[in-house]
Amino acid sequence: MDAAALMSLWKTDELPACDEGMVLALEFLTSCVAAVENGDAAEFNMRFNTLFNHQNRCQKCKEI
Repeated sequence: MDAAALMSLWKTDELPACDEGMVLALEFLTSCVAAVENGDAAEFNMRFNTLFNHQNRCQKCKEI
């Protein structure tokens, strides 16, 4: 999944996250696929924690 495909999932005039949050979300979703394909959740866990921590400190991403 690339950034354009991820962004097409939202049908709003304004994205519900900041640019950094969107990048982190894309990296998290990509790691989900890799975790299933490789059977290794290490990257998934790290990406989830990074996204979670960002959402807790970013005012725009808190609204998601």
